[in-house]
This record gives sequence, structure tokens and C-alpha cells, in this order.
Amino acid sequence: MHKYKYTSNAWGYYPVGEQLSAEDIARRICALGFDGFDLLIGPEAYPACSIDEDQGKLLDIRHAAESGGGCISSLVLVSFSLADEADCVHQLRRAGEIAKILDTNSVNLLPRKLGIIQDEGFRRLAKVWNEAGRALHDTGLVVSAENHIWAKTADEDIFLLRTEEDFYRLLEVTDGQVLPKFDPAWLLMAGAESPLPAFKRLSHRVRTLDLKDFRDDKFVTPGTGKIDFAELALAAAHSKVTSLSIEVEEHHFQEPPLVDPVAIDALHAAALRFYREIFG
Repeated sequence: MHKYKYTSNAWGYYPVGEQLSAEDIARRICALGFDGFDLLIGPEAYPACSIDEDQGKLLDIRHAAESGGGCISSLVLVSFSLADEADCVHQLRRAGEIAKILDTNSVNLLPRKLGIIQDEGFRRLAKVWNEAGRALHDTGLVVSAENHIWAKTADEDIFLLRTEEDFYRLLEVTDGQVLPKFDPAWLLMAGAESPLPAFKRLSHRVRTLDLKDFRDDKFVTPGTGKIDFAELALAAAHSKVTSLSIEVEEHHFQEPPLVDPVAIDALHAAALRFYREIFG
């Protein structure tokens, strides 16, 4: 049976505001049975966590995850804004230092390009990767970048990676050193009829799958949307995927919003059971 690491980030707890700290959420996620906690860092991170966070705070988050029976599975640079090339270079250099503190070998990027057209975004990504990313890759860290979508057209979007074609451009401008972090739900949001053909074509490059379900322009309870997870699991079993990052966000669409941490815990636990039953 294919063996994966099951991880999750803090975004599912966003409706509770500042009620929970990063340490609290890391401990909760791992105590629920997840193998790891994906730590978000950057101005848009939840809970707030800076790329220049001091070592003591980072160690507290790591130890909280470990006290819950897990680890820090990845460092996620959620505010990798190509509008500020110098900051991107700083983030890449700092990511290597933080990864050592957190004892993780995985760094994930969410490339943003507010006010920049698509071609310019890839040009800037190539530039900052040449300046600072190659050295990061050479340390042995696995670096990936994920797809996301905000606007209907690429040049209007604040995110760089939207479609399967964007993943190929990612591989091209980084000489294959930055891998696709593949999110089927966002690919559907971008207009794909099914994410499966794209995943199969890219499966030898993907190490992490982001998992959530999608229907009618919103995220829904896993198993009730458009994604055929059984087929996806079969394809993943013949891929190089080692990590499944479970994103629990369907309650963000509820009115009134769900703000009880225990109830949000239960949603995460249910999602973990669902995906474990399918993926193994």
C-alpha cells in the first residue's frame, strides 16, 4: 500500500481570529492524527508569522507540533510577492535558515504578482530563483510552488500559477528545481473540466497534493463535490507523491461562520478519515 504523510495548515481555523496561536493550532492538528503541520509564513499568513520571526518563536511552534505527536511538515511562503524581487530573494535565503530550525526538508511557495502581467511574473520568478533559489535547492530541500486563482484572466490575477500550462512554465524557468504543488480544486476553479488528466501528465514531478473538494464555485465537504478522489488516489499511487496536504475550508462559506475551535477540529478529523480511507 502506498504510504503518505498527511498534513494540514492553520487556514481552517481562520474564522476564530486571534483566539488560537500558531502553537495552539500546530498542537491541535497533530493531536488529531495528522503527521505534520504546514506552517504558513508571511504578511498574509494565519496565524500571523513573519519571515523574520525569531528562533524562539519558531522553536515553540515546532515543539508544539511535536507535543501533539507530529512535526512541522513544511514551511509555506504564502506571501511570495514578485512585485518585490528583493523581498523574494530575502525569503528564499531566510527559508533555508528557518527550515533547519523547524527540522523540515520541504519549502512551498505561493507566488503572487499583484499588478504584474503573467509573462513578467515568470521573468521575475526566474530572476529571483537564479539569485537565491538554486542555492536553497542545493541544500537538499524540496521546493514546490502551488496553484491558486483569484481572477478570471491570468494578467488580472494576483497569483502566478493557475493552470497546467503555468506548471510547465514553472518547471522551465527554474530548470525543474521548483516542483508543482498540485491543487485539483483550484484547477477546477480555473476552468478545467477535470484535474485528473493534468495530474497524470505532471505526476512524476509532483511530491505534494493539496486536497479539498469543489462544486459551484466554492469548497465543499470532501466527497460531495466534483473531484473523483478514488481516481485521483489511483493515479497518486503510481506517482512520486509523498505528502497529502488536507485543506479544510468548506465552513468558510457558512453563514454565520463557524467559530468554535472544537467543531473545526471535528471537521479536520472527519476530512483526515475520509482521505485516509481513499488514499490509504
